[in-house]
Amino acid sequence: MTDDEVDHRDLYYKVIDRLSPSVSDCWDDHKGFIPENSPGPLGIKLLYAATYADSDISNGGFFQFFHNSTGAIAPEAVEGLRLVGLHESAALLLKAMEFFGDSYPRDRLARRAALEALPGYPDIFRREEWDPFLKLGDQYYEIRGGSDGLTRAANEFVKQFD
Repeated sequence: MTDDEVDHRDLYYKVIDRLSPSVSDCWDDHKGFIPENSPGPLGIKLLYAATYADSDISNGGFFQFFHNSTGAIAPEAVEGLRLVGLHESAALLLKAMEFFGDSYPRDRLARRAALEALPGYPDIFRREEWDPFLKLGDQYYEIRGGSDGLTRAANEFVKQFD
């Protein structure tokens, strides 16, 4: 393999790619997390959840994450963040999940209904008045160690599987 052919993606993405797309079969809007629906180590499935949650949160904040279908994986994303040592990030995600009460809704429509009932939604020019997650999002960005915080932690974790 020449230098031009070397795959320079992050190690943990390579490991996740080995199991994708079947790993996404582990989640069901109504039944929750069903790890036996896909082959592979539980830790990699949790890392998959953390990766997609982190991507959504980094792109549009907690509101976007919960509003999108990706929000179904929130409980496992918390576990995945903890698994790779990002305990503060996991705690912030857990705190954001508290918005939905004692029982986190896997169902996207249930999450969307709760979010869209916020007084002032969807006025994007006054988001600071209605989005309960803005400050948590700022904290999340600050503590995650930059845009590669998850990448560094995840790469260390997946070395045991490569």
